Amino acid sequence: MVGGGADNACGAAGVGAITPGEAVSSWGTSGTVLAPMAQPRVDPKLRAHTFCHVVPDVWYVMGVVLSAGGAFAWYRDQCARDLPDGDRDTQLVEEAATVPPGADGVTFLPYLQGERTPHRDASLRAAFTGLSLAHTRNHMTRAVLEGVCFALRDSLTILQELGLAPGHLLLTGGGAKSAFIRQLQADVFGLPVTTVNREEGGAYGAALLAAVGTGAFPDLKTAAQRTLTRQALTPPNPEIHRTYEPIYDRFRKRLVAAR
Repeated sequence: MVGGGADNACGAAGVGAITPGEAVSSWGTSGTVLAPMAQPRVDPKLRAHTFCHVVPDVWYVMGVVLSAGGAFAWYRDQCARDLPDGDRDTQLVEEAATVPPGADGVTFLPYLQGERTPHRDASLRAAFTGLSLAHTRNHMTRAVLEGVCFALRDSLTILQELGLAPGHLLLTGGGAKSAFIRQLQADVFGLPVTTVNREEGGAYGAALLAAVGTGAFPDLKTAAQRTLTRQALTPPNPEIHRTYEPIYDRFRKRLVAAR
């Protein structure tokens, strides 16, 4: 018998995040931070979600950001039409890397279609704040990437409040492909990050489940160990992480002001 699972559960399986102590940050159109658990835990404020994992007797808690890669894609399509189609993502990220942390005061709230975690508010909307004549597209691009990371950090904070304290984060999706965005996540989260040698995400996790179900591997843990290789950890820069603490506070205060 072959078992299946939800998209994010299969995505976690596809990078090997199937045992308690692991955690994964995913950038698709939406974004998630997900951590497996040996026993179910429920956020008393219902900001995050608790589900059964694809592994027997394992659960996970997950925060969801509705516009992660979707926010960047919207921004790219609206504000970078002058760049060649095949290179726009790369060029935008390179532009963002020329700007210091905090984008010289520009903040982006990535709530283009409301938000789930932690706000549970379908009426929330996105905004750029802090713009002046001195700012350029480079600043706006960095603010978009930082805004997505800050929204994901909201979810990570909830997991930590529930007693889940991963020592590092596995990255998957669009946020795993760029060295700059990997480092940005490490610096904002204050945790080392790593990737695996597969980019198929949920589809690969479903394939591993199929392989277990057909007898190719005795269990999912073995399947992951034999097929997935983790890259070296990318550690946060302690000084930059400290720099981001008041900038993250600014992000949260901008949200309060916008509401």
